Parts: sequence; structure tokens; C-alpha cells
Amino acid sequence: MHTTFADQLAGLDLAGFSIGPAPVSSSDFPVREAVVQTLDAVWSDLFALVSGTALEADAEDLGWAFVNLFHRSAARKSTALDRATDEVRALVASADGSEIHTHELETQVERAQCAEGAMLALEEMREVAASLYLNEFGSSWKPVSSSRFNHGAMLTSALVEGRDFLRARSEAKRRAAMPEGTPVVFAGGRTRHANEADVLSSAED
Repeated sequence: MHTTFADQLAGLDLAGFSIGPAPVSSSDFPVREAVVQTLDAVWSDLFALVSGTALEADAEDLGWAFVNLFHRSAARKSTALDRATDEVRALVASADGSEIHTHELETQVERAQCAEGAMLALEEMREVAASLYLNEFGSSWKPVSSSRFNHGAMLTSALVEGRDFLRARSEAKRRAAMPEGTPVVFAGGRTRHANEADVLSSAED
């Protein structure tokens, strides 16, 4: 099961930072049941439209293009996610501890969250459409010049590094707020010596 970037951030102590829930969540995208019903209806209407016409010979090409519509949209969101994670990686590498730097990192994290959510939603729609293609033509849908990735179980290392950086910043702020000075530890109980020689030895030390 995919763990979203927002879920990962929610598990961290980010006191002092403005990072909150992702700007978008799964509830902001079409639910799977609606996706399945809608795409199935569109698919049926499309092939009913061309059935018995001169375009029936092009039905498979139309079906391929229908799936590719979601594939290309997901690929664009994937590219946006890659750009955002590159920015996160660069910001982590150049961390200077300033508030301006941290705000920029938070902004890039938010962009990554948005891109990731949209990418996953579009990939799911593509997979639903691809299953319709398989049922209709008996072969798996494949893109022409790219790979058919499914990022549902992936989380990029740059985003992980960004989370770690924010965790470290939060811990540094927490420590900075603690009182300075050497802690004093009190221990109870008298030291017991086996004999007089031990007492003298202890006194000499």
C-alpha cells in the first residue's frame, strides 16, 4: 500500500514549522468507484458510436488513444514531481538554517505533495482505462515511447531527505528553547567501606 508524502510528514514532530496537511488529499480526487463507472460508460458510448461505421476499423487505435490520454497526463505530473524533488534535494544540500531557506523547503514540499497526489490519481485512471482496453481487444495496453510506471508504492529519496531535514530543524529549535547550564544530578545513600583501610584509601584519593 502506498504511503503518501503527507502521511510521512504527519508522523514527524514539526513544531515551529508551517507545514501542515497536504493541500490536497485523496478525497479531493475522484473515488475509484466513480472512475470505473464513468470510464466504462464513456468507453461503451465511444465504441457504440463507431460500430457499424467506416471508423470501426480504427476502434483499436481510438481505444489506445483513450488510455494514452491519462498516461500522458500522469507523465506530466510525474515530471513536475521530479522537478520538485530536485529542488528539495538542492535545498537540503545547501541548508543554512535560515527561516527563508526553511520556508522555501516547505514550499517545495507542498508542491511535491500536490504533484504526487495528482500523479497517483491519473495513474489509477489510466489503469482502469487499460483494463477496458484489455477486455475489448485481448492485449495489454502499452505506451509507444515511454514506460508504464505505477508509482503507488514509491516514495522518492529526495522527499525522504527533506523530511529528515525538517525533523532535524525541529529538534534544533526544541533544544535551543531549553535552559542552558550543566545539569546537576543528586544521588542518595552513603558510601560503605569494607574496612578502615578502604576509608583511608578513599580519603587519599
